[in-house]
Amino acid sequence: MGAQQSKEQMVFYGADVPVKISNDALQAVEPTIEAPKTEEIPSQLQVDQDSINERIESEVAKELSRYFTKRQQEFEESKDRFWSTNELILCFNNNKERPLDCWRAVDNFFEATKKAEKIRASLP
Repeated sequence: MGAQQSKEQMVFYGADVPVKISNDALQAVEPTIEAPKTEEIPSQLQVDQDSINERIESEVAKELSRYFTKRQQEFEESKDRFWSTNELILCFNNNKERPLDCWRAVDNFFEATKKAEKIRASLP
C-alpha cells in the first residue's frame, strides 16, 4: 500500500511521445509475409507494361483515325463547294442575258451546301 502512494502516476498526452516496442513483440504480432519470388516480379511488370503500351497505341490510332477522317471530310466539303461555286459563277458570266438557264448550277450549289452542312453537323 505504501509503495503506490509514494510514486506519482505518470500520464503522457500528445502524439509527440516516442513509443518503443521491442523486436520480439513486433515479430510476434506481425503476420509472416513471404517475399515474392524475384522471377515473378519482372514478368508481372512486363505484362503490365505491355498492356499499357497496347492501350496507348490503340488510343493514339483511334485519335489519328478520327483526325484524318475529319480532315478528309473537310477537304471533300471544301472541294465540292469550290467547284459548285465556280460552276455557278461561270454559268452566270456566260449567260448574262439569260441567268435563268443556270438553274442546274444553282441546284448543284445548294446540294453541295446542304451536303457540307450535314458533314459538319456529324463531326464531333
